[in-house]
Amino acid sequence: MKDSLEEDQEYQLYKHEFEDVNPKSSSSYSFKLVLNEGKVTNTKKITKMVEDLMIMIHSSPTGKELMNENVFKIDLSSDFIIKIKSEPVPVPEEEEEATED
Repeated sequence: MKDSLEEDQEYQLYKHEFEDVNPKSSSSYSFKLVLNEGKVTNTKKITKMVEDLMIMIHSSPTGKELMNENVFKIDLSSDFIIKIKSEPVPVPEEEEEATED
């Protein structure tokens, strides 16, 4: 996540890495997430895999800090390529105007 602040990140993962964690799962391993202020904002139904990812990120002080300051888009494709993009949290217009004065 930290590296995505500089440029978009892409990592190749492998199916066995997911199957080793949950060999009985027959679900799809792909997902698209938008994390804003530490919460998933683009879907209401969260899979167990996404829940575990969120627990891992929230357990890290650096992860918490990064999520408070940035919006992250995390995309795991069906061919196990994970892409991570980030952008700063938008400043509300009221705060923006106050800082300009």
